[in-house]
Amino acid sequence: MPGIELLGVDPAVQSKGVGKALVSHLLDYCRDMKLQRVTIIADRHDDIFRKFFTSMGFKEGDAIDYSLRLEQ
Repeated sequence: MPGIELLGVDPAVQSKGVGKALVSHLLDYCRDMKLQRVTIIADRHDDIFRKFFTSMGFKEGDAIDYSLRLEQ
């Protein structure tokens, strides 16, 4: 399934509404495309992300993230 790989905001302009504007426009686009769900993947221990996405109306879903850290 195609999607956006990464979305970020320069630290110099964080807390100025840039992230909220980006996500709001993305959600509007998704609605226009008749999509029914948007899923965000973020570190569950990152309280800043959790607070941000919760403020945008996102709720924790049922998906489980599996990862394996490989030794180099």
